[in-house]
Amino acid sequence: MAYYFAAIILFAGALWLFNYRRQQRLDADPAQRELARLLIEAAKSGSQAPSEAVGAHLARISKGAADRRVRLTHAVMLVRSEAAPAMYEKVLNLSRGL
Repeated sequence: MAYYFAAIILFAGALWLFNYRRQQRLDADPAQRELARLLIEAAKSGSQAPSEAVGAHLARISKGAADRRVRLTHAVMLVRSEAAPAMYEKVLNLSRGL
């Protein structure tokens, strides 16, 4: 029984470490800041062209569907920490449509 408990704790620790390092990597990535900036511009304008620019940039920097979702979620969280609440709501709604 103790073996299974230790294995579960080890797995949870490895998962936490993986997510922590990925967060650090994304925080240091200039492409993430650019993605957050593009999201703000697209939310401000409301037209289709900036939204397409966000999608194109996201396609350029992401490796697959899972990476795309992680990067988009991280960029929205960057906007949340740096923008006004009303702008965050617009960006959040925009990101749900991408």
